[in-house]
Amino acid sequence: MKCKVCERENPEGALFCGNCGSPFEEENSQQASEIVHTEQPYASEPECVTANRSTLTSRMIRASMFDIHAYEEVEADKSATKQALTVVLIVALVGSLPSLVSGDLRYLLFTFMASVCYWAVWAFITYFIGTKFLPEQTTDADWGQLLRTTGFAQSPGVLTILGIIPGVGSFIALPIMMWQIGTMVMAVRQALDYKSTLRAVGVVLIGIIPALISLFFIAVILIGLLGLDAATVSNQ
Repeated sequence: MKCKVCERENPEGALFCGNCGSPFEEENSQQASEIVHTEQPYASEPECVTANRSTLTSRMIRASMFDIHAYEEVEADKSATKQALTVVLIVALVGSLPSLVSGDLRYLLFTFMASVCYWAVWAFITYFIGTKFLPEQTTDADWGQLLRTTGFAQSPGVLTILGIIPGVGSFIALPIMMWQIGTMVMAVRQALDYKSTLRAVGVVLIGIIPALISLFFIAVILIGLLGLDAATVSNQ
């Protein structure tokens, strides 16, 4: 079966191109629908293998490794929204270790609430830009799909835990940030059904400014609600 986008040969019955991730057309659409509804994206494999692929840890690893199929899975699997939320909270927890050391749990609560709010806003911004201003003919997405894919795109952030090692934090911060930008681009591309990676990059870049502005207002509101010191929050 030849992909119409990149012209790479794929096995018969494949749902997505193994090279560019583009979905195959009508002959497989019914099969894909059945797979999603029965929650068996790898029906030809043993049940234990299928289950392992759907675990939170497996999906986080695969998302971090730029596995196209991992993003396609979570995009289609509505139950994965809870998993995506868990990823966001795990990354927030890892980044809040200094708050735990200080013993003031209000700052930990602030980080959790800000991370979840920012994730939801960021997903909506990318959804709005991608579907209203920069859609392709194949674009068909909703906010929930962006929530799931962008949530898992944060997976590399768990490695910031290495920052507790003296002298390591300053060296790993930039690589991890760049890594997350890369996974975010892939998450946006797959959720918006783009064929062009550059278009996905454009959506991410355009969305940065409104996302950061939203984060500022979210932080201000939460600082007021929790009675926190703004200077201390900025140093966290």
